[in-house]
Amino acid sequence: MPVTWSTTEDGVKIATFTGTGGLLKEGTPGLDGATVAIIVGYSGIDSWAFYNAGSLTSVTIGESVTSIGVGAFWYATSLTSIIIPEGSKLTSIGDAAFSRTHKLTSITIPASVTSIGDGAFSRTYELTSITIPASVTSIGEAAFYRAYKLTSLTFEEGSQLTNQDLNTNIFLNSSLTTIYAYQSLIDNMGWSTTDINTISGKSGITVELLSPPAPPAPICFPAGTPVTTDQGIIPIERLNPDKHTIRGKEIVAITQTRPLQKHIVCFEKDSLSKNVPSQETRCSKEHKVFYKCEMMKARDIVELCENVSFVPYNGETLYNVLLKKQDKMMINNLICETLHPESIMAKISTIKDGQKKSKAIQELTKILKDNNIPAFKKLYASL
Repeated sequence: MPVTWSTTEDGVKIATFTGTGGLLKEGTPGLDGATVAIIVGYSGIDSWAFYNAGSLTSVTIGESVTSIGVGAFWYATSLTSIIIPEGSKLTSIGDAAFSRTHKLTSITIPASVTSIGDGAFSRTYELTSITIPASVTSIGEAAFYRAYKLTSLTFEEGSQLTNQDLNTNIFLNSSLTTIYAYQSLIDNMGWSTTDINTISGKSGITVELLSPPAPPAPICFPAGTPVTTDQGIIPIERLNPDKHTIRGKEIVAITQTRPLQKHIVCFEKDSLSKNVPSQETRCSKEHKVFYKCEMMKARDIVELCENVSFVPYNGETLYNVLLKKQDKMMINNLICETLHPESIMAKISTIKDGQKKSKAIQELTKILKDNNIPAFKKLYASL
């Protein structure tokens, strides 16, 4: 079992287990007192591999690992963190795999996992919430037995679980009070969103309906729209992230889009107050603008101001400004929002490969046209 040790500047001892396929066995002796374990190259973690690994506080499980065996981390009582990277091939979490990891506070189960074994997370006394990916097709007996602080559980959209896939007493003696799920799963299970449920050995559970997010409407301005920067007033399409800043804040990117809308909003000069805006200004309907002490969507201001109206959109390229954090910028004396860094257009704008960026924009355009929510979520997750 190839294992190497290293120590950080802070004195943290790390044990790196490196394999070429096969199962990692006898992990606990290999730690040699290390508090951090990194597992790479193995196809699986054998049963009881890290049994009673009292020193272990954190483990990173490499993407090559497809299975975690029975009791693999049983009684690793100091384990608080389990890191499983994106792209993981993990499909099964064995019986009692993380049972009695008393200090475990969180784990992200990857979307590749199909089965969670009996008692897999039993007696995880500090675990407060967990998300079950749609890929999971079975959850074993007493999987979360005596998870005393587990109060909420979320089933991801697309879950095809049925009552036959859930063993009895999964949540017995846990503190589970709320399950979040989408309508299809609620229907499959026969759960109620209006009454209290008893689910897999636990009574008093409220089921909350989750609604899938809709693809966002773009927020943007036509070319020629003047943006106030620290270097002067610059047309939005000519902003240069290497040169211009807004109130001392770095510009990350200038986004471009052609929204599938028939109209945008036109603010005539002085429509909000004297010299606000200082000249006619147009923007997409969802863009937020400061009006009467709050940020409001442009389309909502149409109903409030006589000289703010919808005008036909001709399909031209529209632009927005991306800062490191969402903020505000001045356009013709209008205070307007910048793009949120977590929006899909912000993520696409930071793609370095021009071909990949173009492909992502094409995909997004089709998604918006079709209002394809599952495809939107898949694209967003890939960025």
